[in-house]
Amino acid sequence: MSSIHISSKNRQEIAKIIESARERGSKVLYYDALRILKLAGASVINSFLALNTQEVMIFASQIEPPFVLKRIKDALLSNREIQIHKDISTPLDALNIALKDGEVLENEYFVIQETAPKDLKLSIFTADRDIHLHDRKNRVEIILPIDLTVEELINQKETLKTFLFNATETEDYDIKALGILLLIVSSIKSLFEEIDRLEINSFYLYRDGLGYIVTDAYIWFE
Repeated sequence: MSSIHISSKNRQEIAKIIESARERGSKVLYYDALRILKLAGASVINSFLALNTQEVMIFASQIEPPFVLKRIKDALLSNREIQIHKDISTPLDALNIALKDGEVLENEYFVIQETAPKDLKLSIFTADRDIHLHDRKNRVEIILPIDLTVEELINQKETLKTFLFNATETEDYDIKALGILLLIVSSIKSLFEEIDRLEINSFYLYRDGLGYIVTDAYIWFE
């Protein structure tokens, strides 16, 4: 798949993130993977975005469904280890608890947890010189060469439409949005040889032509 342009400033920022991770001995990146995708031009929302109390005050009034704030304490900020408090279901609940008695417990965080329907959930990952699309629900996998063009991708619309939406129609703009995201994935992989695998675990293609949003991603180093 042909590459996209990533500015030299953003390439330097990505290189710094990678260098810092390697110095720490990290083999897998989660939050930094989303930062790298954003620097490469992807639309990103972190589905587990850690907030301190002041940030909760700023965000609570702005968040609308399908996102809610939830509370964690003394937990590592990784998607596998976050502990959700049952008593919080809305941003207002989170804000009220955060400001209870005007104090916040030490090491207390709030996260935005995605609650959108999962029927459009897909995965993208790179392996060798291919890009794999994977529907985790149906365990369907489509392998695309990295040098595939967006136009060639659109020509495969009939093949992809059931995979993407299980719908009777898949518009060209749906495929273009997917193509842009695939371009970003392949460009990052080609620019940074240290990256062994880049995986987008969750992204959504909007049916109204607005494009896509990435919510979860990982990067593995060799």
